[in-house]
Amino acid sequence: MTLNSREPFRRFPISTAIGFAMALGIASCTAAKPDNPNLGPLAAEKYFLLGERLADEGRAHEAIDAYHAAIRAAPDFSMAYYDLGNQYAKLGRFEPAISAYKRAIQKDSTMIKAYNNLGLAYTANGEASKAIVVLRRATGMNPNYARAWNSLGSAYDANGDHSKAILTFKQAIEIDPGYGDAYNNLGVAYANLALFREAEDAYQRALRIRPDDINAIFNLGQLYAALGETGKAEEQLLILEPADPWKADALRKAISRGIPIR
Repeated sequence: MTLNSREPFRRFPISTAIGFAMALGIASCTAAKPDNPNLGPLAAEKYFLLGERLADEGRAHEAIDAYHAAIRAAPDFSMAYYDLGNQYAKLGRFEPAISAYKRAIQKDSTMIKAYNNLGLAYTANGEASKAIVVLRRATGMNPNYARAWNSLGSAYDANGDHSKAILTFKQAIEIDPGYGDAYNNLGVAYANLALFREAEDAYQRALRIRPDDINAIFNLGQLYAALGETGKAEEQLLILEPADPWKADALRKAISRGIPIR
């Protein structure tokens, strides 16, 4: 049974400059690479805002170029390193993402979201034990930061410590009872321990918080398919088909296999 846990890579919010590329006369990020590495804070801010706009438009490769330009102009620009890491992570390039998050932390050791995303990148890169170290530090920095607890739970789960993952996801939910992703991930951890009804309840709670949560819909459908509850699995398939054809196809195959796990 393939289950999807999720904790998105996030950027800090920052207001973007409308029409900024036109103001700079930059048509693409190829032109966003300054020849002079000492252009200073003003140029760095401009390239950073360009990177933000490109990232918002889903143009990750060009955003990466812009963030590198910002860093060349201001080598201590911690936020540029952080957002650079996010764009690498979105492309599945976790090694450079890890490097960028480390540099962000080196420049600003209080940037707790950089610790969180570094932990996520380690987990995604198959280095859950390193993620646990980083994320425990994040929860120590701010015990009320639910996102770090959720990320730590995912690291424990990836490391095979499903019981500790469950306790950690519950901690995230205690801090933020409306945290749908934590409920979904809690369901994954329960399923990994063959606690299927507990998993079902967790997925359903995630969907009460956000009814269009694709991962929770998929996981619930997978669970029903594995339990041999075909009708319920097909209900989730109908919801999933228009939203995510790839996951719908995977769920359809799970239903067709029809091998209960009881």
